[in-house]
Amino acid sequence: MTTTEDRLHRWLVNEHGIVDVRRIVREDDNGFLLSKVPSDLIGRVGVMVERLALFSKDDPIAIATADQAYRYPNRSRVDNWRAAVCDLIRKRAQSQGFSSDDADLLTVGVESVAAVMRAVLWSDPVEGEICAPSSAEIDAWRDVLGRTDRAGDLFTRHYGFFEGKAVSSHCPGAPYARAFMESAWRCCTGTPPPA
Repeated sequence: MTTTEDRLHRWLVNEHGIVDVRRIVREDDNGFLLSKVPSDLIGRVGVMVERLALFSKDDPIAIATADQAYRYPNRSRVDNWRAAVCDLIRKRAQSQGFSSDDADLLTVGVESVAAVMRAVLWSDPVEGEICAPSSAEIDAWRDVLGRTDRAGDLFTRHYGFFEGKAVSSHCPGAPYARAFMESAWRCCTGTPPPA
């Protein structure tokens, strides 16, 4: 006899080509919520963000991004921000006794945020150039930010219906993604994130 989880996994493989196992986080009358990350991930990410002090008052991300900009003046501002944050995470994680796998939990999210920022700031501002986001880029920012507020829609994937129930997955790190997005906007544009 197969379990619901077994049937769901086969459905994901056959319908969506997803071979990595997803665990069922929640099943109710409305559907299934799936995850591909360990159940303790969000707790681990939260501990790391706090211990690494990435969002402290002295803004180490801005300092690291400015250093990247100085060393790589012809590189995209988003690429400099991404490299700065990933390097900062790895260095601080090592000094705090976290493993490289732990650091990867955060850098994967940073890579995702950088991809979103490349889409929002499609003018791809380069260091050394004046960066004044266009009104369309500001509108794109507001749209993305709004989608992080509305039940994390930006970080939710909907697969369809299995056995009459909706199937979706959601990134548990969405609250941290928003903080990284706001940091990226400040570092890449030199302006506060638009409200």
